[in-house]
Amino acid sequence: MIAKWFDRRRGLVFGMTGVFTALGFSSAPLIFDFAIDYLGWRGAWMAMAVIIGAGFVPFVLAFFRDNPEECGLLPDGEKSLPEEDSAKRKPEVSATLLQARRTPLFWVYSLSFALSALYTTGLTFHVVSAFASSGMARDEAISIFLPASVIAVAVHLFGGWLSDRIDLKILLAVMLGGMMISMAGLVVLAPGLPVLMVIFGNGLSMGLFSLLSGVSWPKLFGRKHLGAISGLNMSIVVFHSAVGPVLFSQSLSWTGSYSAAGIVNLAAAGLLLAATFFLKRVEE
Repeated sequence: MIAKWFDRRRGLVFGMTGVFTALGFSSAPLIFDFAIDYLGWRGAWMAMAVIIGAGFVPFVLAFFRDNPEECGLLPDGEKSLPEEDSAKRKPEVSATLLQARRTPLFWVYSLSFALSALYTTGLTFHVVSAFASSGMARDEAISIFLPASVIAVAVHLFGGWLSDRIDLKILLAVMLGGMMISMAGLVVLAPGLPVLMVIFGNGLSMGLFSLLSGVSWPKLFGRKHLGAISGLNMSIVVFHSAVGPVLFSQSLSWTGSYSAAGIVNLAAAGLLLAATFFLKRVEE
């Protein structure tokens, strides 16, 4: 919905909403724990059902609109463009799903997002075991998520502002670079610098992943077939997020450590990073 309602300010708005999304994710465990303590797990589920059903659904029905054009508006909330801006405005790209699938742009971006999901879920599911195999305690493993989240929020907010001003493939390259930093830290995981590499790399990549997965498709392929294009990408991302924990588990079973999983992910990220340098600019 945000992608359809904003154009020139799309990155900034995605950056702002990402802050609230991150706060929601980080506060959810505390809220759920509180609800379960006072209501029990069944009561907590019922309370959420009532809040969503009686609160959020009517809000959506009352205020959500699919396209600005249906309300007599243009993206960014403008009623009309000044003549000089209208003359300078380029026709919006309007690629179909079939056309998008035939471009290297779609596959490089989509596979980059998929790799991010694969690595993030794999590491998250096995983080305690990975740290234990390197002689570190459970608390040390869990403690990496808070600073990584702080970095991710800052990167998301600044990256949103920046995405309205530069070619998105630059941010994609930075996202892949952040993933490679974290993966390299995992390969040589030990107290000290490798842990800092995992924290910083995860924060950088997670912040840009959540931003780029929202702003890329409308900017690259237009808004008309946005649902079909982003839907295919999401199915690819979800599939790889399920593969991630399995890959990490097999790495431990076959080699006795998670270094092999880190090396495989590192090689894949390096190939995708190299591919970004051969992508044409969106405007070309």
